[in-house]
Amino acid sequence: MKKFKILFFILLFIIAAGLVVILFYYDTFALRASKYFSSKNDFHKSSVMLHSVVSYYNFIEKTPFASVKKYEDDVKNIYIKIADGYKQSGDFKSANNFYNKILSEYANSNIENEAFINYLKIQIADNYSKYGYFNKSVPIYKEFKNWYPQNLIHAYLNMKDFEKAKEILFSDDIQETIKDGDDVDSANLFYLMLKYYNETGEYQKIIALTNSQDTDFEKDLMSEIILADLYYKNGEYDKSYDLYAEILSSPYLENSSEFNVKIKFAILSQKTNRQEQAVEIFNELQSKKLYKYSPQKICLQYYGAEIFPSKKTSLLKASEKLFANLRLSDESYYKNNLIDFCKANIEF
Repeated sequence: MKKFKILFFILLFIIAAGLVVILFYYDTFALRASKYFSSKNDFHKSSVMLHSVVSYYNFIEKTPFASVKKYEDDVKNIYIKIADGYKQSGDFKSANNFYNKILSEYANSNIENEAFINYLKIQIADNYSKYGYFNKSVPIYKEFKNWYPQNLIHAYLNMKDFEKAKEILFSDDIQETIKDGDDVDSANLFYLMLKYYNETGEYQKIIALTNSQDTDFEKDLMSEIILADLYYKNGEYDKSYDLYAEILSSPYLENSSEFNVKIKFAILSQKTNRQEQAVEIFNELQSKKLYKYSPQKICLQYYGAEIFPSKKTSLLKASEKLFANLRLSDESYYKNNLIDFCKANIEF
């Protein structure tokens, strides 16, 4: 009996000591775990761990240990890492929760950093647009119309408000930027002009403009993307496939853009009788560590129905189930509109 009590107290001491260690060093463990997940490109888990660090700091503030505990990282710095990680993983709702917290902190503290505040606003607007909340994103884009008109034009195109898109796109200033510019902004505006012609069925203008491009690599890439989509729309799958093969080799593709291009390439592989390649690409994209309800995950299932015709019904149902889990409100342009949601988020 005495031996049992001793063992009991030893166990109790070990548990208490463990709890003290966790209490004082949880942030150390969680920050290391976050770095580990980030190194594995699992940005959602990385942000979840950082989120727990913030909760831990908030808890410590309410305990007697607040005066002796030294924080390993600044909370504001953690907030931006959390927001960026959630965005990279496709969890745009969680990302906006933190971008808005940072923005609120700056506003309440009267911190003067216009460039960073503008960055936060644009991130927030872009994330709203991903879910179709243009009633929230468009007013923000209008604030930056003179500096970043492409965001507002893109929103109008996704809303199918072609008149408003046209009004900005074909203004003298924008046309001059498209014609004479040689930077990323100019290339993006050029792409949006081609997208406008594609959406409004003015295909000959696309052909004329794409043939007129010469040494501007970024504009060439934009031309190829629109032209490849035009070939796809017209059922010229071999031509579309060849262009997407070129696009995938471009050094200008970002990670998210590459994912979207590969979805299209997988569809075209199937339509040009390269089924083995289509399956390989689909499986590669399926294995990406993204948020389970990210637009890319949802739309991979949606477009998977074209890659695997025999599984069309089950893949569409899987996509619809994931889409429903976003719980989009009536304010969303994509409420019960999976087709336009995937079209906008994958840009097909």
